[in-house]
Amino acid sequence: MTSILHRFLSSGILAVWGTVLCTFYFTGRISAYLHPTFQPFALAAGCALVVLAFLVLIAPDLEASHCPSPERPPVRGVLMALVLVGPLLVAFSNSQDSFGASAVSNRTYVQDIAQLPAAQPPATVEPALPDDGSSAEAGDNKAADPYSFPKNKKGDIQAQVVDFLYAAQLPEMRTELENKQIEVIGQLMPAKTNNPQGSRYDVIRMFMTCCAADAQPVALPVEPRDKPGLREMTWVKVSGKATFPVIGGQRMPLIENGVIEKTDPPEDTYLY
Repeated sequence: MTSILHRFLSSGILAVWGTVLCTFYFTGRISAYLHPTFQPFALAAGCALVVLAFLVLIAPDLEASHCPSPERPPVRGVLMALVLVGPLLVAFSNSQDSFGASAVSNRTYVQDIAQLPAAQPPATVEPALPDDGSSAEAGDNKAADPYSFPKNKKGDIQAQVVDFLYAAQLPEMRTELENKQIEVIGQLMPAKTNNPQGSRYDVIRMFMTCCAADAQPVALPVEPRDKPGLREMTWVKVSGKATFPVIGGQRMPLIENGVIEKTDPPEDTYLY
């Protein structure tokens, strides 16, 4: 294989890999595959590969006498390049940017916060200071809510699926949710466990620690008011009463009398 062809193939392989990484980043597709903490590193790697491809392309030829090497057939070099970039281009063109029902069903549902060591509970609320700038009284501090949850226009608490797993283990947090009207968004799946009547559903959110490979489905059981009649993995908004019954000796979250409505997916479909 001639040195010119070898240079073009080497440069092309680097350019394809770098361009794919940059395209994933700038189109936002990388959010479906990588934790936000690591996304800038993917962009940096992509830019570095593109720059390296350009440097390889413009590098001067080495004299054969200085660097003798056996001649390789051009076809062999082309085949090697296809092996390196072919699967990448196929995956880039055909990969899905979300989990399907079968992929989620094949993963173990997380219903205990101990299974998510990387998760973090909501931040505590700092007690409000008086308008005069003086320190709040001790009694006022005790009255402050220990956890912060936003509310919708109806006054329902807006919480994440993973919040209910924490609340099952944290009494202070559970007090803020138990027997309150809540609103939660997730993807709908038939309940896998604790479903004696076959009428319950799970609201699913995927929790990512590093990348899509380690993403785990976090499940919140829902006892619906009416059968929703929606396809699996449809994005839904669930409104109902938050309860925490003891099941099998363990306190578990459950949304009772849930109203399930189809909704748009959130801007970021993963939890971190």
